Amino acid sequence: MSGSPMSEQGGRHGGDPWSGRLEDAALLEGRAGFTDDLRLAGEAAAVFVRSPHASARIRSIDASAALGAPGTLAVLTGDDMAAAGVGNVSQLR
Repeated sequence: MSGSPMSEQGGRHGGDPWSGRLEDAALLEGRAGFTDDLRLAGEAAAVFVRSPHASARIRSIDASAALGAPGTLAVLTGDDMAAAGVGNVSQLR
């Protein structure tokens, strides 16, 4: 790790890499929250489903179950993304 702000001893200034982090105890003991715990009015979540088969050619997608699920706002496929000008989503990384 030569040249890194973290030294071989572990921390930014050597020693314990967690030293100086006052929030850790409260987070670990459940006395503080994480930003992922926040829920805002009107908030939506995204779910991405990928093929379980590597290099498979997807010929069609039946989105009816997803569209019928309570709270579903939209179901977007690769075709939808291409039509929106996003391009080949399998190459986005």
